[in-house]
Amino acid sequence: MYKNDHQGNVVAGSKVALKNAVLGGANIRVVASGINGGAEQDFLVSGVNNVNIRGSEIYCTTGLFNFVNHLIDGNTIASNATGTASVAWFAWTPGSLCPDQQAPPTYSHFTDGGTHSGLLANLAAAVSLGKAVQLVRRDLGYLTGLDFLQVADNGNIVNGQSTWHVGQSYASDHVTYNTEVPYRWLSSWSTTGRRHNQRWAYGGQEEIFHNVDHSSLDWFVDPCWRRVFSHSDKGVNLKGNIDDLVTAIDQGHRVRVQVGTKVMEARALRVAASYVQAQLSDQIGQKGGVGEDKLDLADEAFWIWTFVDTNGGVYQEHFFYGNNSEAAPASVTSSAVDWFVDARPWNRVLEVDGAGNVISGSKADLQTAIRSGANIRLKIHNSTDAQKLYIHADNAIYYSSTGEDSITQSIRLLELQAGNTLVKPPRWNFYLANTKGGVEKAIYNYAQENSFISKETTGNDLIFYADDSVPFMP
Repeated sequence: MYKNDHQGNVVAGSKVALKNAVLGGANIRVVASGINGGAEQDFLVSGVNNVNIRGSEIYCTTGLFNFVNHLIDGNTIASNATGTASVAWFAWTPGSLCPDQQAPPTYSHFTDGGTHSGLLANLAAAVSLGKAVQLVRRDLGYLTGLDFLQVADNGNIVNGQSTWHVGQSYASDHVTYNTEVPYRWLSSWSTTGRRHNQRWAYGGQEEIFHNVDHSSLDWFVDPCWRRVFSHSDKGVNLKGNIDDLVTAIDQGHRVRVQVGTKVMEARALRVAASYVQAQLSDQIGQKGGVGEDKLDLADEAFWIWTFVDTNGGVYQEHFFYGNNSEAAPASVTSSAVDWFVDARPWNRVLEVDGAGNVISGSKADLQTAIRSGANIRLKIHNSTDAQKLYIHADNAIYYSSTGEDSITQSIRLLELQAGNTLVKPPRWNFYLANTKGGVEKAIYNYAQENSFISKETTGNDLIFYADDSVPFMP
């Protein structure tokens, strides 16, 4: 849709079109090249967590970018630099059809929750059908996806959370990360207009600031999701069938899961014969009660990590945000569950064995997909392991010096032990998948600054998938 050079000059496309895409609830992806004077043949593709008209994650249309390296779950800054990059911006806007046909927001309201346009009932119905939602504050030119969604108050409120923001500082022509007091930023948004924000310092459970305000919001629904399987709390088939779910996962499709009135996208999917388990790890606990603040984030923020399976099992762990103490005991219950997959096309681009030998597809095609801003997903499988692991690549990169090989990184996964239960104290698993062969897994303790435990490399077979959801190429 738009491309700028290191100085912010237009190379292709239209900055106005990019701004309009942001205000239209678009999914934005960026591909940076020539970072800080590096080779223009080196490409990094990344999803965007939030967008402001002044910049984005933290690449800017001025050509400037900023990065900060923190020790995992700590407040120590290992490095911090600002430089320049050539950046291509890709967008697709939630539409009324699949393939996309741009549409207005499904629901829009004023700061007091009064309707501006659309029907709240339509938004609630869309969320209950597993649809993803993008949120726009038109007054600020601010866009964010919602990591967690729920229909509350008997359909009279839709609430969402964005749980992966990082504190930023704004200058006249660019954005940088806040390094004076580094913090993470949690938000709860409701169709009543109410917004609750919490800012927590890196390292430990120290709250920097929290506030409640009211916002006029546009809620854009992505219609390109369909239900493929529903089952009872005993795993008994109600609609669709598990084979369709497993087939869709093995074709690379993303998965959203609804338990009760709550919907999230799976961060990881573990698949065995006629069995799927989903990791849902983007939810922050709520205050609860009956007051107008019942959907606000809990005063002492805590993660709710949920693992759902196709037998009806719902296993939850509750750990304080930035603290590896349990906020509540683990729970094991059962529930009826609905499983949804995205309806956009995915391609199996490349399969390599543990030594990096190509089994099918092409390494060059994977690089083309990265350069084109595609979403990348992976299947990791070892012939000795009964379960296959499917994960999303948070970013992907390749260098001119590596020839046809590429690397992907997945950084929001929790470590499970035998029986698919959480290792305690909790651990992060960061996956680095290389088309040269093998998967490197780095293991870190949750909420500890000097948290590195170990690193292991396995010779897994790898399948890389790329989607076609970004129709505009600069």
